Amino acid sequence: MKFILALISISLIISCVSQPKKQEVKPTPPSIAQKFQSLKQQLEKKPDAKLLSALENLAVKNPDLQVAAQANLLLGNFYFDKKNYKRAVYFYQQIINSPYFSPAEWQARLQAARSLWVEKDSYQSLELLAPIFEFSDEIKTLMAAHELKAEISSFKGNDLEALKSMIFLSAQQTEKQEEYQLRAKQITQYELSRDDLNVVASNRSYSFVRPIALYKLGVNYFEESNYSKAESYLSDVVSIEGNTALAERANSILTQIYSRSKIDSYTIGVILPLSGRLESIGYKTLAGIQHGLGVFDKSSKFKIAVIDSEASPAIAKQAVEKLVIEDNVIAILGSVKGATSLAIAKKAQELGVPNIGFSLSSELTVTGDYVFRNALTSHMQVKTLVETCMKKYGHKNFAILYPNDTYGIEFANIFWDEVLANGGEIRGAQSYSSKETDFRDPIRRLVGTYYREDRMDEYKFRLQEWQAKYGENTRRKIPEDLLPPIVDFDAIFIPDTSKALGQIAPMLVYNDIKTPYLLGTNLWNTKSVSKRAGSFKDQLLFVDTFTDYEKESAKKFVDSFEKSFSRKPDTYEAIAYETTLLLKELIDKENIRSRSGLKEALSKLQSYPSALGLISVNEVGDIERPLRAMKVEKGEILQVK
Repeated sequence: MKFILALISISLIISCVSQPKKQEVKPTPPSIAQKFQSLKQQLEKKPDAKLLSALENLAVKNPDLQVAAQANLLLGNFYFDKKNYKRAVYFYQQIINSPYFSPAEWQARLQAARSLWVEKDSYQSLELLAPIFEFSDEIKTLMAAHELKAEISSFKGNDLEALKSMIFLSAQQTEKQEEYQLRAKQITQYELSRDDLNVVASNRSYSFVRPIALYKLGVNYFEESNYSKAESYLSDVVSIEGNTALAERANSILTQIYSRSKIDSYTIGVILPLSGRLESIGYKTLAGIQHGLGVFDKSSKFKIAVIDSEASPAIAKQAVEKLVIEDNVIAILGSVKGATSLAIAKKAQELGVPNIGFSLSSELTVTGDYVFRNALTSHMQVKTLVETCMKKYGHKNFAILYPNDTYGIEFANIFWDEVLANGGEIRGAQSYSSKETDFRDPIRRLVGTYYREDRMDEYKFRLQEWQAKYGENTRRKIPEDLLPPIVDFDAIFIPDTSKALGQIAPMLVYNDIKTPYLLGTNLWNTKSVSKRAGSFKDQLLFVDTFTDYEKESAKKFVDSFEKSFSRKPDTYEAIAYETTLLLKELIDKENIRSRSGLKEALSKLQSYPSALGLISVNEVGDIERPLRAMKVEKGEILQVK
């Protein structure tokens, strides 16, 4: 690397030397030209030190002749091919520093720059290339110089300079033209800073990549909610591009921008799964929304625009666009499950329309400030459940029996953490397949009767006792329950449906586990839970937000819902009703007429007296309420006082 440092001062001088200041080189006399050709041919056949020395002497003795540049270029290329870059640069410099100008100087500069770039001396390489761009008119050399400059500039992170070179190369009619154009588009699309994009967007010389820069800036401003600037840039894209795919994408965003100014403050959008496996939940939620808005009341000024998501994130995303652009809704409600709810939330945030989802997905409310959620999240339920167990019932030790699916694992982990945080202990945890129907083995694993080898000493002792009682030669079969269950916990947490509870409860009794309380989630808040729990019916605890045994406003809701739908509402319908009524009251009483105004009103909600109790919105957009711990008494679900 020392030779590079030695050349710095020379190169700096060279780079400032312009062609007009040099003297014209003289033609080479025939005898000397013949001698050069002879040495060149010998070098190509069998190079040796004498030939190299003879070529160098030829150049030194005839500095004012064209042959000097030819000999030095030949020597430089010879050493370049041998990867002796130090020696190669030396001979290229003889041409560059010569007081006599030769057309070979452009090739010498290019080769010297390549040699220095091998050593990653980007500064000196670019210095050597600069005069080529200013003075040379040799297209082949210019193209090679621009290729090298683009490579060096990209390495240094100077992407705009790399783009300039690619624009030059793209203008040349060569077989690599499409390759250069593609690279120029990639640089513009993925590598330019915003300042660089502004340079490209404001300069027509960037030709075919300028619309890409305009589009990128338009999207950036759109995402920052600077819609006037976004509209300006995207309109330019449409004007320049005509009917291209890029213009279509720009038009799509422009449509979203224009739709923001069109709002029907009395129309609420609804996206729910109204077909497929989630159909029943979708229709229950819709019933609550319809009842909350009073859509069956002819005097109501509110209306809903409903779209079936078919439980598809892609369909849900398109539904958001339709509701905003065509129906001009002020807010969107839905959906009820993870991936679809997340798709709705992301698009709603992008379009700046408030969205209240009913999904338990932990990713939902971190999407942005236009996204809210009204659901009984796992954290909310577990917090209330553990607090009730430990403070009201004095439970300290717990076991967990959970399905090995997303719901079960999430609840099991949160329950474990919450118990430890409150000074309790987890004495055992056992998973089972979500398709399990025979819970004998999972239960035996939980209470230590499955793996006999872990209690072998105790097993042998009990076997001796049994044999002493019935005789060693008895024909009786050794019982499977010779080892008693280890029940060192006060309660078992089972985050699964009441149907699963109905299969687990009798198997617990069969395995002589009769004393612990059984803890569950709001999935247990069904009419059949008492029957399914069997002998454990008086030892159940679970949480939910709503029962029809509560305050007057809730009773009023239950009565009116039953009158409209000929049945009592459940939690899905209650939460949907509460959410819709909340929107209705905010829009009406607060006279809200904009989506941003509704978003702000929702964000500031604290201790609001909703139909089902006081609610507040926390910092991430979750609607919070006091949850109720539930128990079963005489076959009826009651709130734990």
